[in-house]
Amino acid sequence: MLDSIYSAINALSVLAPFSIPLAVILGLLIGSFLNVVIYRTPIMMEREWTQFSKEHLGIELTDEEKQPFNLRKPDSRCPECKSPIRFWQNIPILSYVFLGGKCHSCKTAIGIRYPLIELLTGVLFGIVAWQYGWSWATIGGFILTAILIALTFIDADTQYLPDSLTQPLIWIGLLFNLNDTFVPLHSAVLGAIAGYMSLYTLCAVYKLLTGKIGMGNGDFKLLAALGAWLGVGILPVLIFMAALVGLVGALVARTIRIPIMTLWIGLTGGIGSGKSSIAQMFAELGVPIIDADAISRSLTAENGEALPAIRQLFGDEVFDSEGRLNRMTLREEVFRRPQSKKQLENLLLPLILNKIQLQKQQLTSSAYGIVDVPLLVENPAFKAETDRILVVDVPESVQIKRVHQRNGFSEEQTRQIMATQASRSDRLLHADDVLDNTHSLEEAKIKVARLHQYYQSIAQSLKETA
Repeated sequence: MLDSIYSAINALSVLAPFSIPLAVILGLLIGSFLNVVIYRTPIMMEREWTQFSKEHLGIELTDEEKQPFNLRKPDSRCPECKSPIRFWQNIPILSYVFLGGKCHSCKTAIGIRYPLIELLTGVLFGIVAWQYGWSWATIGGFILTAILIALTFIDADTQYLPDSLTQPLIWIGLLFNLNDTFVPLHSAVLGAIAGYMSLYTLCAVYKLLTGKIGMGNGDFKLLAALGAWLGVGILPVLIFMAALVGLVGALVARTIRIPIMTLWIGLTGGIGSGKSSIAQMFAELGVPIIDADAISRSLTAENGEALPAIRQLFGDEVFDSEGRLNRMTLREEVFRRPQSKKQLENLLLPLILNKIQLQKQQLTSSAYGIVDVPLLVENPAFKAETDRILVVDVPESVQIKRVHQRNGFSEEQTRQIMATQASRSDRLLHADDVLDNTHSLEEAKIKVARLHQYYQSIAQSLKETA
């Protein structure tokens, strides 16, 4: 098989004078694909963990979790307007420039990182071709470069080093060194073994002494892969460099207090769903709760940060004689004029988000936390603060009944409020997990306990895979 590959490379040697520009073009195309790999691979991993955990705990998968999700399906779409991305919108770098860095349909900004990854891959492929020319080593260099780029950005985003990338990298490195392409085969084999066992042993000793996991298994496999490609002699240099980078990173993290909590659950539900009761049940299990409603109330309480802006926007009519905000008057104004609702949301949103982010930075001791947001589905900015969405769900008839019992509202009044929120079907469409809260509190507590165990298992998986 290898002889056939060598023969194919030799047959195409007529293209050798153009190897560098061809490599750059190939790198741009591969870079575009790497953007898909970087985005989708962590989601694929999390879906696999979700499926395993839910099957183990007897929790039913949502309709979305049952749908295929891989590097091929579903088709790429704008995350905001869901319009499909056409081939001409996906030409490396050029499409970004032609589109002005925005979605063709909804004009939402496209992250600059996408074309930068394409450019980075193109430049590095060009350097590989310049270094090795038209050869078997160049192909190996392309593969190593592409996978390392993907691993770098996945690790930066999620602290994952996926087995689906690190393990094949080990075997591909050994395959390329069968004929001593980069290093002698014996050095490659020893490099793979020593790379894995050195970090594995260090981690095992650390766990034995402290009872804590010092690093994820992905680090073992990545160093083994680098040893398989570059030989055993390079390992001390790589370990020293990694330790130096880790030390600098730890000092920076300690200085600016980077939060280390790995999992945030967004809790939401319509009016009368019992969402607040569910949040309280999680709190009783020791889970930290960030309550967006409580933050909003503090911003609009006496001497609250938002009051001057509200007065400027809505006038003195929404304040009582003592200067306190008349919430009922403000609510009526918001329901009467949709424009007022939008203005109030635009005023409060950045203030609430800032408070949420500050609280998240202070809550780093638990495996996971809850961000309780009634309008989570309606606002992408809140969704961005969470890793998973838990929807507390009940039929609309139950919502109406509970609101009447609690607040004395008529069915018409309750439906008016419901009309300002996402529909039940829309909430369920965005849900990663659903808690049916139609029945008793005792049954809800059982479901919360199972979800608590489930989220702890996900958080532990995140730490072990990092």
